[in-house]
Amino acid sequence: MTDRYKSYWLPGLGNDDADPDEVLHSAFAWLETEPCSGERLVVMNTLGMTEHTPYLAQASAPYTVVSPRARRRIGTASAPGNAVLAIWPAHETLELAEVLARDGALCVIPGSVDDVSHWIHRTAAHALWDIGLPDDDPLRLEEPVRSALDSIIAFDGNNNFLGAGGKEHAIRRLRTMIRDGHRPDPSVLENYVLARGTRSFKGARRLREWYEGLLQGRRFYDYARRPI
Repeated sequence: MTDRYKSYWLPGLGNDDADPDEVLHSAFAWLETEPCSGERLVVMNTLGMTEHTPYLAQASAPYTVVSPRARRRIGTASAPGNAVLAIWPAHETLELAEVLARDGALCVIPGSVDDVSHWIHRTAAHALWDIGLPDDDPLRLEEPVRSALDSIIAFDGNNNFLGAGGKEHAIRRLRTMIRDGHRPDPSVLENYVLARGTRSFKGARRLREWYEGLLQGRRFYDYARRPI
């Protein structure tokens, strides 16, 4: 799927070489100057996040600030062509930012709640500072693992793995992968799916939970309560 916005990123909270206030200063400079035909928006996990950082409260004051929990404030911002700054987003917040940025531009500052390296790699986001891509490339997996995940994605990724036979196919491929001795970290599996197969964070998280359950020896059933 092709992204319908320009993408940028800045170093996040996990980067010890970047002062958070300096990063925010660069981010709001981008937001003020990025050409756009719509609105200039700030997207955060909650509106109350501005209360914990004095500079953030001051810098965000001139803009509309929205969050997944305060969608009523979006209003005309749902139109295309916006410049959107997503600050320390969780997966749900990044999903909202992508919707608001369609036919416009999106800049992301990674936070500490959810890993967004999959988004940086998927969109080939341009770094606004002189920094390289995150080391944890979600596409760097063993061939048997890639093959299993690509099969799962192709079969039902666009239905969040809950379409006809999607769950059953996913469980069987994951179980075979584990039986053959391939056990990637659950977060890497989730990020690979986000980068390659689905825009739904819920779908990727669902697949991760099935995988973690299989690692723990959990049994799974189809919708007729038959063992998979």
